[in-house]
Amino acid sequence: AAHMPVARVVNLTKAIESLKERGYYAVALDGGGDALVGETGFETDPLIVVLGSEGKGVSRLVREACDAVAGIPISDMVESLNASVAAGISLYAVARARREATSN
Repeated sequence: AAHMPVARVVNLTKAIESLKERGYYAVALDGGGDALVGETGFETDPLIVVLGSEGKGVSRLVREACDAVAGIPISDMVESLNASVAAGISLYAVARARREATSN
């Protein structure tokens, strides 16, 4: 976090909409995501990665404000991931996709 912008806002839905107006894309993390993390198609764009609360995930309004919802493939025996673990996996997947895009 020392080298990455991290934001806390009062109204997440409005913050996402404001950033999207500035050219960002938003990807929410959710176990029931439509795509795999790192494979949403937005990884090389200016990107916001939105994490929900542990256990509950992102709210319906936040989910609807995002351009994509991505999941991390995990075993059926694991109910959910700790938010910090999910963030780390997701940020690694985005960084990897960006490296691959620049090497092609």
